[in-house]
Amino acid sequence: NNLFPLKENYVLVEMSYFQPPIHLEETLHKLILKNYIPVLAHPERYVFYHPRKTYLKTLKNMGCKFQLNMLSLTEHYGKSTKTMAKYLLEEQLIDFVASDIHHENHIEHINNIVLDKRQKQQLSKIIETTNNTFLLS
Repeated sequence: NNLFPLKENYVLVEMSYFQPPIHLEETLHKLILKNYIPVLAHPERYVFYHPRKTYLKTLKNMGCKFQLNMLSLTEHYGKSTKTMAKYLLEEQLIDFVASDIHHENHIEHINNIVLDKRQKQQLSKIIETTNNTFLLS
């Protein structure tokens, strides 16, 4: 009951990159039962889920939102993370986008992102929706 939501009832959920959390579904379910909306930070970076893409769809079906890290659309975190980021984007599983910029080098990487037309359209749609309903309202 002492959570600090992003806005309204959205709660950012971030996990270790090294191993999947124990009881993740149970934890998310408890959040949802308390009328919170879990937002999974950068699901594309959790490499232990790369071979289990359907599990990420399970989390989405539970009511979890996904926030993409823009740097993941580059090879900054590796090729498999970039591949997963594009997969999640193409499958329309991403709800929010964040930059996670810590220094100028990150800006350079983001400026050099290469997306196909469909990926650009999907990303633009997410950003427009986010700007209109979540972060900037």
